[in-house]
Amino acid sequence: MKKFYLPLILAATCATGIRGAEPITVDFVPNKMQYMCKPGALPETDVLVFNITETDFYPDHTTKHPGWTLALEAVGPLSNTEINEDPGVPVGSYTVGIGWDDKGKYVPFTIRDYSEARHLVDDGTDRYTDHYEISSGNFEITQEGDKYYISGQLHGKAYSLTDSQEVTVNIAKAEVTPEYTFFGYPEVEDGYELTDPGLIGSYTVRSYKNSAYWGEYNLEFYTTPLNETVTVSGAGAIMKVVLCTAADEEISPESLAGEYPHKSYLHSIYEPFDMRGGFLMEVDLTFGATQGSRITVYDPRGLPIKSSFADSGVTKVTYLGDLQYRIETDMFNQFGDVSRCVWEGPLFEHVRNAPKVAGIDGIIADTDNAPAEYFDLSGKRVEGDLAPGIYLMRRGDTVTKQAVR
Repeated sequence: MKKFYLPLILAATCATGIRGAEPITVDFVPNKMQYMCKPGALPETDVLVFNITETDFYPDHTTKHPGWTLALEAVGPLSNTEINEDPGVPVGSYTVGIGWDDKGKYVPFTIRDYSEARHLVDDGTDRYTDHYEISSGNFEITQEGDKYYISGQLHGKAYSLTDSQEVTVNIAKAEVTPEYTFFGYPEVEDGYELTDPGLIGSYTVRSYKNSAYWGEYNLEFYTTPLNETVTVSGAGAIMKVVLCTAADEEISPESLAGEYPHKSYLHSIYEPFDMRGGFLMEVDLTFGATQGSRITVYDPRGLPIKSSFADSGVTKVTYLGDLQYRIETDMFNQFGDVSRCVWEGPLFEHVRNAPKVAGIDGIIADTDNAPAEYFDLSGKRVEGDLAPGIYLMRRGDTVTKQAVR
């Protein structure tokens, strides 16, 4: 039985104004619903992506009018479907929460509390100008005969250091027509072994609601050629490994040594010696990209052709002395295929923004950039000079829209 994780993507348009000082209310009256199956790493749960709108879709699955979008990640119920098969519409009532109980068991029908509402303006750039973090509320999918309905109310607050404007999203009960689709790259079947890889890495301190802190080493082991902009330019593979540590400003070289077993990417809080898992994230309504710990295989043109996220596995870090390390990773995809990578070298010379190492001064990373990849809105990778238009840029775990004029 396959494991999935359920992010809900709900899209609808309305005429509500943009951000201001006063709270605002957004009213949804949707009539169409796309839902997409995508693999995840949560035990005894499924993963789906929903796009629900009150207007028709363009051929690329985007909506025909600007307005509001709800991007909701939720834990869904377990089904018996295989990857890429239509699991059916997950009927039920979803409530905003962290997604698991006090025993660490995932709770179906929970909307993850880092979901958000986004406002899309009609300025020709197809970019969201306002983002609101969803903090409370509920959403319901019901079925009456062969008809499906959605309803609910969600509350959120603006993503801003200077603006705390609140938003209420009212979803009036309305019939929707479901449509199943699939997106994403084929799996890395039979696994992949990286031979004599290079390394580009970065370190950052992360937190959950400013109360729990941990450090993250984002290590990208690559066998692909990279051009002067640190962009993939040929055949090979990149294995991304995310290792969690204590959020210390100064560390000893030996403190990183140990085993880092897999922990689902969809947790909100991580601890030292966790290897953060991966999942398939929606980049555009027609395209999914693996995030977190993952492996991606590229063809001779430098185009991604296969990708698998870490559904399980472990990374072992051995300190060899003199700031030299050996890093060994066994990464399993959702079908049990294992990809392997072994790297040895001076870790801190390849990691930007690394914490201070006790007794060592002046360690500088040899790169300031993770590999950047550009895609058009249909999910196709774009090479060379970018013509005027809207593009998706993925750098590490960050995906942004960019307008080229």
